[in-house]
Amino acid sequence: MKITQLLLVAGLLSGTALAVSGAPASKSWPPVRTAEEFARINPGEKIAYVCKECDSVTVATLDSKDAIMQLCKVGDMIECPACKQSYRIVRLGPPSKGRSISEIRYVNQEGKECMFIARVSE
Repeated sequence: MKITQLLLVAGLLSGTALAVSGAPASKSWPPVRTAEEFARINPGEKIAYVCKECDSVTVATLDSKDAIMQLCKVGDMIECPACKQSYRIVRLGPPSKGRSISEIRYVNQEGKECMFIARVSE
């Protein structure tokens, strides 16, 4: 009985040690929410399409300033590269509603935010 308890405790402790020491450091990619933030992205930089509907993250490199600015053109549609769902680009604001800036959101037909763009930092 004592040996079984000792083995159980040793197994739990070693499993905890593995879980703590084996966890990779996570990176944080900040969402790009304003037209000004999109304008600061340079051609050749990596961005991530983060889709909440299909739980995917697709990293891409945009090769022109026009392609970057198209991602924040209100009224246009954007497609998730993974699940191919289309989302409408909308502006959340205006500043007079208690916000200091207007933000870009990608919403489905019901108006629910389903996707965002993040700037990938290496």
